[in-house]
Amino acid sequence: MQEYHGEPEKLESWLQQARVKLRVDYCECIEFVKFWALAACLRGRALRRMDSWTREYGTPSAAMAETFFSRMEFAFQDPQARELATRKLGSLRQGNRPFIEAYMD
Repeated sequence: MQEYHGEPEKLESWLQQARVKLRVDYCECIEFVKFWALAACLRGRALRRMDSWTREYGTPSAAMAETFFSRMEFAFQDPQARELATRKLGSLRQGNRPFIEAYMD
């Protein structure tokens, strides 16, 4: 699996790749193994930020891959990303027309 260093702009692609990797390479594994495979990809800032959480929730009874993904989104997702994307979409133009008008035609 690809390493993740804690950059918010790279989170979505890392999450997508990690989910696919788990489905393909770890499909037969228990949740505990999947959880620690994900944790093993963290480096630098991401590792420091998630370390105490992974130790607390990385037990055989609590470790779940989806819980890990949710925590990663909570910890590293840019809270203004959706708003920024909406503004960018609103400012796109096709020639001298707003993109949404051109798209609807």
